[in-house]
Formats: sequence, C-alpha cells, structure tokens
Amino acid sequence: MAKLVKFVYVIIVFYTLFLVGTEIVSGHACTVNADCEQSMCDPFCVGGYHFTPICVIGWCVCVGNRVAPVL
Repeated sequence: MAKLVKFVYVIIVFYTLFLVGTEIVSGHACTVNADCEQSMCDPFCVGGYHFTPICVIGWCVCVGNRVAPVL
C-alpha cells in the first residue's frame, strides 16, 4: 500500500512539473519580420553563420544565414 501511495505522489509531482514547464513561453510575439528586434539575436558571426531574427508562426526566432568566408 505504501508503494502505491509513493507512486501516486511521484506521478503527481512530475505531472505538476510538466504543466509548469510547458506554460513558460520565451520569445517575442510578432506578425511580420519587422516586429522582431535585431538585438534579440547574437550580433556576431558564430561558426560561419550570422543570426537574424524572423517571424515564424507568430514568434520571433533567430535563424542562421551562411556567410561567405573573407579571404
């Protein structure tokens, strides 16, 4: 009986953590690319990619664009 109570308790704790974790929304809402701030993406080139913000399904995301190497 004690094992069943402990199992139910653990399930409730993990279910609560799951619900709290899924409610956290990070990012900026947008309708067009102009709504996304340039400062939200890293301004530097990382691994040959330059990151720019774009609007994807109502949220601003940083997308890496390949930059030609400087010779």
